[in-house]
Amino acid sequence: MKSIEKRRKTTTSTEVKRRYNDKVYSKVQAELPKEIVSAFRAKCAGKNVSQASVILEGIEKSPPTRGRDDLGQVWDAANRVTKEIAGAAGLSQRKPAEHFMIPYRTMEGKKKALD
Repeated sequence: MKSIEKRRKTTTSTEVKRRYNDKVYSKVQAELPKEIVSAFRAKCAGKNVSQASVILEGIEKSPPTRGRDDLGQVWDAANRVTKEIAGAAGLSQRKPAEHFMIPYRTMEGKKKALD
């Protein structure tokens, strides 16, 4: 019986653990203000949940329509001419120029450059 009690626990080397983690896991890093990180850590600790589980839940609940569709919409909006923007808003072409305090002739020049 004494031989069982004296049996030494085996330890896994740091190198073996690092190789396993490199094989199984990937890192995701984000630089955030210290206040946000502290609040996130405190909230996770207060609810007794892991930080990884909170992030995973956020990914799983994120809206499914993300990615190329969104980028396409941004591209389309950014490349609309003044006439289209004003028309969609039900305004004359002069109204956006007045609203944004841009000389109308400048906006006309932009329109001609895009045509």
